[in-house]
Amino acid sequence: IRRQRQMCIREALRVTDAAYALSCSSGVIYKLIRTGKVEYYKRGRDYFITYTSLVAYAERMASHKKL
Repeated sequence: IRRQRQMCIREALRVTDAAYALSCSSGVIYKLIRTGKVEYYKRGRDYFITYTSLVAYAERMASHKKL
């Protein structure tokens, strides 16, 4: 079970790391969490955004900007 938890953390980003990756503030990431636009899980008081969800969100935003 411990190994599964470690693998999950590697496949997810903390809020500050996700904000850095998207070049936005952590407040924007918390808003994405609240509105359900990205998948996340909470461990203790920390939120972790899944990597695949973050990439999918970035791709959606990139396609909207092209229009």
